[in-house]
Amino acid sequence: MAHFKNNITCEKSEEESSCKHLEQRLDDITTTANKKSEHCFSGGHWSWTAQKKKKRKENGHDQLNRRKSLTINNEKVVLQKQEEKTELSILDEEENENKSERALDDSVTQTQQAQEKIIRMMQDIIEHILRLRVVLRGLDMESVTEAEESQMENELNALQSKLMATNGEKDKFEKRLEELENVRSHVFELQNDHFQRLQVFRQREESILRKLQRIRSAKARSERIIAMESSHRLWAVTKLEFTLQCTQTHSQHLLNKMDKLTPVSPSAKDFELQLQSNGQFICDLNAFLDSLTKTTDHQQKITKQYQATIERLELDLATLRHDAHTFCRNTMEQIYQLHKSIQFVDDVDLPRDRPSVVRFSYITHT
Repeated sequence: MAHFKNNITCEKSEEESSCKHLEQRLDDITTTANKKSEHCFSGGHWSWTAQKKKKRKENGHDQLNRRKSLTINNEKVVLQKQEEKTELSILDEEENENKSERALDDSVTQTQQAQEKIIRMMQDIIEHILRLRVVLRGLDMESVTEAEESQMENELNALQSKLMATNGEKDKFEKRLEELENVRSHVFELQNDHFQRLQVFRQREESILRKLQRIRSAKARSERIIAMESSHRLWAVTKLEFTLQCTQTHSQHLLNKMDKLTPVSPSAKDFELQLQSNGQFICDLNAFLDSLTKTTDHQQKITKQYQATIERLELDLATLRHDAHTFCRNTMEQIYQLHKSIQFVDDVDLPRDRPSVVRFSYITHT
């Protein structure tokens, strides 16, 4: 029984010690929490906040640098887009004209090849006729029958007819080559005039674009000046109006005092001098306010003039580009008509799938 009591006593003491240990831990935790809270709402809070702000400032400074570089990159992209927008829109038609020249050269080459083929055929026919005549001269006409003589005569007539037909085709090809050469000379003249006029259009467009860029920069600078002046102007106008109101109030107060005094008194003379000084000061303030308002209005008028000039230049640019496009189209149509006039309409021995400028890309796509 005593041993059992001792065990109970030991267990109670252990429980008490464990409870005390838990209470001590709880007190430590509470103390730590209180210290942290005191640190957060005392001087330690400000040092901790300063450290945090310093870190944020460092991080923010780095982020600011990165943002600045991104902004610069974005500005570069915007500038690049603006440059792309202000690039010359008057297109050079050299590629299309080179196609027409190649097609015309192909037509000339194929016509010359066909003409050479016809000439070779004529030479073969002439040689055949000469051989046949030599054979006829060497024959003994008494030993030749009437049928053989008729056959030789028919063969000779057929060769002569074929020679005449071939000669007619040869004349057609010669005429064709002459037409092609005429068309080539006309196309060359058209292209010459086209390049000269197109160069004039380009120079005018470059001049308008330079003026447009300069006026846009001046307008942007004027708008920045107006934006910077607006806050200073409001502050200055407010201060001047307040000063003017105070001066007018003081002048009215002096007038009220002068009414109570005799005109010959020294105080009345002093008040009169002060009134004159105030009147001059009020006039100067009003003049300055008017000039300040006129300056701002003048700056706004300058901006409006810049805007009107920009609109006029943009209209001139659009008109110039339209005229250049119309001129290019007319030139291509004239070349098209020239090429169409030299199409092969006769039944000649030439390939049908030759390069044809009648299917000219610029004309068909417009």
